[in-house]
Amino acid sequence: MRTEGFGGRLVLVGADPAAPYDRTKLSKGFLAGKADKKALPLRQSDFYKQHRIEVLTDTRVTGLNLARQQLTMAGRDPLRYDKLLLAPGCQPNTLPQLPGHDLAGVLPLRTAQDAEAIREAAANAKHVVIIGSSFIGMEAAASLAAENEEQGNQERRITVIARDKEPFEKVLGPKIGAMFRNLHSRHGVRFKAEAEVQALEGENGRVTAVRLVSGQRLPADVVVLGVGVRPATEFLAEAFELDKDGGLRVDAHLRAAEHVYVAGDVARFPLAAGLGQHRIEHWRLAQQHGACAARNMLGYETAFAEVPFFWTQQYGKSLRYAGHAAEWDEIIFHGDVRRHDFLALYAHRNRLVAAAALGRDDDMMIIEELLRRDQMPTPTAARRKTNWAKLLDG
Repeated sequence: MRTEGFGGRLVLVGADPAAPYDRTKLSKGFLAGKADKKALPLRQSDFYKQHRIEVLTDTRVTGLNLARQQLTMAGRDPLRYDKLLLAPGCQPNTLPQLPGHDLAGVLPLRTAQDAEAIREAAANAKHVVIIGSSFIGMEAAASLAAENEEQGNQERRITVIARDKEPFEKVLGPKIGAMFRNLHSRHGVRFKAEAEVQALEGENGRVTAVRLVSGQRLPADVVVLGVGVRPATEFLAEAFELDKDGGLRVDAHLRAAEHVYVAGDVARFPLAAGLGQHRIEHWRLAQQHGACAARNMLGYETAFAEVPFFWTQQYGKSLRYAGHAAEWDEIIFHGDVRRHDFLALYAHRNRLVAAAALGRDDDMMIIEELLRRDQMPTPTAARRKTNWAKLLDG
């Protein structure tokens, strides 16, 4: 908003005790010991002073009155707004239905404090169990395994418990999921696939084991929860009719109500090219949402037309993903998935709606632009070897 020339009062309200920081580093470099707290902040403190941005940290918003254009906050006076951006993100699932879920050593991963607690707890642990093969769970496993290798730690065992047969199966498909599972296995991570946790066991208030429905008991000094997240929108339940998953529907301008805009994980927004309403938990998409919403708060009335994009980095391998395929009829592969050099194209109803790749960054940049222009080739054409640069030039 400052870049676009807004000179009025700007207030940034956040429940986290710290000013905004890079969450993507938490499950990657920070857990692996390659990044410290100094590397986390997105901006230095003088940035907020220079641009006259009031930052209210450790402040939880408890309600929203649309008629009065007012936020209520715990421990503070209500705050009135002329324009409001809601970007509360998500909160991690914590498995409250499981016996032993509240034992010491059972840790979620969302905030910097969470990541620090996991790093400290895992430092002397012999058995680390990760429940869930989500991106957060798998990146945490990769970071801790990489730390094992760097420190020559042969004693710490890392086990991932997954409900699905392959990690990322519902997002990337079983073939790419198997590639990641094999990659982790080569680095010493063990898998319990198609497994379900029955209870967490402990002694003296601290977790000591994970018991599966099958009856198997896995020793555990630390349990990391990677079982997904849910939108942090409880405080909006009276102001809006939320979706079943807690998401908040917006129009093409990211507007949920008069004067109120939404960005990031909680926004269920219409994808460009008529691909329907979706809620997508991507770091880069949240940044794109924020920029678009800011302009519209200033009266631009610009429809959101960016292409979702995310990446995951594990053992030095970076998978890139562009577009969004909530479901697909076919995955068209070019290259060799097992050798970590491939392009995967996701087809739905005779349209290419997404792509994932390892070692094909140049192609992925072009594909992202083709998706943005709605100029992707047909699945039939894409089955042949494709010169993506030529398609873009054409």
